[in-house]
Amino acid sequence: MFFHIFPSSVPDNVYNTFRRDLPNQIVHGALQPLYLAVGAVVIKQSLLGADWEVAALQASMMAGFFISLFYVEWGKSWTPVSLIVMSGGIGRASLIAIALVTESVSFTTLVCIASFLDALTTPALGIVYQRNYPSTMRGRIVSFTR
Repeated sequence: MFFHIFPSSVPDNVYNTFRRDLPNQIVHGALQPLYLAVGAVVIKQSLLGADWEVAALQASMMAGFFISLFYVEWGKSWTPVSLIVMSGGIGRASLIAIALVTESVSFTTLVCIASFLDALTTPALGIVYQRNYPSTMRGRIVSFTR
């Protein structure tokens, strides 16, 4: 399906990484605008939340990016994939859990957790790309998946 991205001879780990990363990035690309932009509208209009909740939602990703510098250092004993799976799994589980809440504070907390953990995975994802994609193909592959 995506063979035009790869030359005829490509190592298995490159194709396997791409094959696993593409669905992940499709889900990420579909969910991130929903929980950041639409989440603020839901907080204010549907759940009648406070202004601080919208501010917390917007700040949670930036806080995650800041903490991610330390998170990757802390996680050096782990593989980057396990950091991505752990953070991404918990973050996406919190997005599923928002279907169960009816209060703005609970909704805000769950969406902030998802946003924060999503930002934590960014450096680890870069490490995976660096390790698994050859530098001659990395830009083309990452531009396709992101």
